[in-house]
Amino acid sequence: MIFNKLDKSITEKQYDLCIIGAGPSGITLALDISRRSSLNVLLLEAGDLNFSDSSQDFYKPHHFECKSNNELVKVADKYLSRSRMRTMGGTSTIWDGWVKPLDSIDFKGHWPISKKDLDPYYSAVSPLLGLSDRKPFDKIFNTTSLRDTTLEITKRANFKEVFLKDLAKEKGIDLYLNTAITNCSITKKTITSIDVTNGSSTYQIKAKHIVLAAGGIESTRILLNWNKEHNISNTHLGKYFHEHLIIPLEKSLYLYNDFTKKPLLSESFKRGFSLKEKIMIDNQLLNFSIYIDNLSSNQKEAPTNKAKEGKLYDALLFLEMTPVQESSITLSKLKDKFSLNKINLNWKISENDFSSIPFILKHVDTHLNLNKIGKLRQELPSDYNRSILWEAHHHMGTTRLGKSKKEGVVDKNLRSFDYENLYILSSSVYPYSGYSNPTMTLLALSIRLSNYLRNLS
Repeated sequence: MIFNKLDKSITEKQYDLCIIGAGPSGITLALDISRRSSLNVLLLEAGDLNFSDSSQDFYKPHHFECKSNNELVKVADKYLSRSRMRTMGGTSTIWDGWVKPLDSIDFKGHWPISKKDLDPYYSAVSPLLGLSDRKPFDKIFNTTSLRDTTLEITKRANFKEVFLKDLAKEKGIDLYLNTAITNCSITKKTITSIDVTNGSSTYQIKAKHIVLAAGGIESTRILLNWNKEHNISNTHLGKYFHEHLIIPLEKSLYLYNDFTKKPLLSESFKRGFSLKEKIMIDNQLLNFSIYIDNLSSNQKEAPTNKAKEGKLYDALLFLEMTPVQESSITLSKLKDKFSLNKINLNWKISENDFSSIPFILKHVDTHLNLNKIGKLRQELPSDYNRSILWEAHHHMGTTRLGKSKKEGVVDKNLRSFDYENLYILSSSVYPYSGYSNPTMTLLALSIRLSNYLRNLS
């Protein structure tokens, strides 16, 4: 059932599970648990069914800056208030639908779980995104030194449009819109109740298990506020904020005619490639992918080589970022109208991330030549400036996974080290993030968490 307005009736029911945030992860978790168990689920969304500027204003930070090597890096205007949506469906309402699991190399030495642990759940996500009945695309870039990193594009990206009717029909789910979280009560590390408000009235709700699924930044803000209220400290909470770096490579990728006969551009996938993992490890390169964006408008700028004629493409370099401890979300003294502290975001980018780009381009060009596929312009575009950043709007790292509280904020099952019945289901748990869009991995973690919580009950 869906409730557009919070009222006293929310206190009349004992819930097994309370999920804070009706974005992709919250919706996926709620539906999976309701369909596969008899547990009662409360799903809370701070925003309304549709987007509004007044609701979105809550996402404005008090202070935000991005630096690399102590120099300011310019990012998009309203980065924090427009890269996340305070509405039903969350950021999926503006998601392009790019879908790809993380690589095995992303987990090694960084995550307390492996890719093999998530593989069954990646498979379970495919039907949700309408990918299971598609004919697999050929991995045409797989060679002795290159690997194909092609991603799929789902047409089921907007979770509000796709799953709203399903949520309304599920008897085991109560969805409350326009319901903001304020404080919580705890007894011996267990959350006994949560305070929720509609702006005029505040109520206490109870649930056996609580899941924070409010997005990478908002989940962190809520937890920072709770820790402040209850004098709880975690060294890693709010630290290691990172993103994905995107570098446009216009008129840079030249592919020989024999190769351009293969399917390179499509509405259902984005063709990409990278180096084999061993080459990357041996050369200490960050994980990356080069994606073919489109056919360049000016083919006259293609290299002149009659023996190897081809076509010139615009491409995009997607690069993982090194998590830096000083890159952090902290609480401001300024509060919102619900008396929760707003955030300060001081985003620090490692100088090594920027300096690695020319080395990556050099290695890629070498191996395109070795495999007789084409060439990549090694110099960066003339208008490239590291003071202008193409950000991917992927907020990660600030509630990171770890084997213990010495390493992170949550354990391998996403359970908080500080609150025994609290779980965090957000891209903020990623200790490292590779280059892939985080959503498919987040959905896989959602179904994995569903299995874990159902087994507890």
